[in-house]
Amino acid sequence: MIQLENAKMSPRIENGTLCWYKGDEFSFTINLVLNDADGEVVEILPEDKITVLFEDEKGEEVKEFEFTSISANTITLEFMDEVTALFKEGKYKYNITIEHSGITTTLAKGNDVLVE
Repeated sequence: MIQLENAKMSPRIENGTLCWYKGDEFSFTINLVLNDADGEVVEILPEDKITVLFEDEKGEEVKEFEFTSISANTITLEFMDEVTALFKEGKYKYNITIEHSGITTTLAKGNDVLVE
């Protein structure tokens, strides 16, 4: 008898790349730990806005998530049927920005994504 090879966990972070299988539905929670120039912890305020933008290999927008009224410096990306359907097999990038106290700051730029 031959044993079938198991699928890898989905979603997962593998060598710094966010990976999942095409069509999978999941929630992906990110806890943002921010420090200012003095090393002090920055609390995300209710009026702050966090944007997570996913782009394809051509740099074209696939999906943008926007968050306000953030609690405990945590955001959750929901990849349910209509969202996960936007991602065909292939490579993508994502960026995370925050608008805090009137200033926009990039937290992640060009991070890798692989949809298998």
